[in-house]
Amino acid sequence: MNAKTLKALSVVCLHTTMPLVEQQAQEIKKLKQQLKDLRKARTKWMNICEFMENFGYDEDFDKEMIREGEDPYFRPREDYDDDDIW
Repeated sequence: MNAKTLKALSVVCLHTTMPLVEQQAQEIKKLKQQLKDLRKARTKWMNICEFMENFGYDEDFDKEMIREGEDPYFRPREDYDDDDIW
């Protein structure tokens, strides 16, 4: 290959790969922000759970969730007696 061919090839490669690289960089930035947001939300959720457990709300809250047909948050459904729930 001569210099002109190599130069043309490098220009083509540059114009085809750089938009993809930029797009991937933006996606990575977006995913990092989402991960950061999820970590903040998880921390808030854990703080709420800890607060509720400290005041004994965890069991009552779980029982209410079970009565509404949903899964409990704090302990597995099997840990609760049916007599205690209803």
